[in-house]
Amino acid sequence: MNIKQKTCALLELKEIKSAGVNIPNNKDGGEKLKNYQVVFIVKPSNGKFEANANLMADGKVKVDPYISRINMYGDQPKCIATTFPHLRAYCLCV
Repeated sequence: MNIKQKTCALLELKEIKSAGVNIPNNKDGGEKLKNYQVVFIVKPSNGKFEANANLMADGKVKVDPYISRINMYGDQPKCIATTFPHLRAYCLCV
């Protein structure tokens, strides 16, 4: 019996839609100096994602590990939807 196992496609950067920086006023004594936000699209799924990172007072960059998908993925992740539900936003089954 030859069963082809379905997997997720390798995603590649297609386009950067926007990139920006927010500089808080630091009146609250907070540690953050700058907050960077990037919105990008990947291929072949056309997934649109948002990623964030903070430049801290000590000069280190702290990347938010949660990258949000901001458009609908529908049934693209059907091959992993039940086994790896936390990966649905990032998977296009091939």
